[in-house]
Amino acid sequence: TFPVLFVIDRGNIEGLLFVFLFLFLYFSGKGKVFLSAIFLASAISMKIYPAVFLVLLLSQRKYKEMILTAIFSGIFTFGSLFLHKGGLLENLRFVLSGFGVNESGFVFTNNASALGGVSLFSLLKVFAIQTKAIYFLNMSIVKVSYILGVFALFLLISLYILFVEKTFWKKVALLAFSMLLFPHVSFEYKLIHVLLPMYMFFNCPEQ
Repeated sequence: TFPVLFVIDRGNIEGLLFVFLFLFLYFSGKGKVFLSAIFLASAISMKIYPAVFLVLLLSQRKYKEMILTAIFSGIFTFGSLFLHKGGLLENLRFVLSGFGVNESGFVFTNNASALGGVSLFSLLKVFAIQTKAIYFLNMSIVKVSYILGVFALFLLISLYILFVEKTFWKKVALLAFSMLLFPHVSFEYKLIHVLLPMYMFFNCPEQ
């Protein structure tokens, strides 16, 4: 499929992250709490957005799995930063700075160009460019509004998963779509994560 070919073409670590998320869902479904937590923590330690799947564990009342995931995430993240040259604090500052690359510097601007990919922000910016509104917008306000907006949307989705939705593959789909659409930069290789709810759907006895 296109996202698989894109991952291979870019040699992106998103492919490994996909494997970790799949193994998390597989072992969680088998009741293997320790292994499930290890793989979700590994994914979260690589990129923060797989943390959305903690909502899935919360909806299933798998509190022990959540706690183990948080512990392992801390060990993997801070342990790695401690082992690298410069020590914990220096490496932590580097990571929090975006690895020295400020993506928002070329995303939240008034230039008439938008990054490709599957981000909801890219769609909104293309609309602003087509309507010429891009030249009149205060992008600092747009940035804050977008971040608050996607957090509000994710909160609503989380509440829906916790209190309304009962079907497992649909919960996985909502969380996978959230981590694809909501970041302000989201390239095509991330579409590989759509295969997670697809797999759950095809193997679900009750669709």
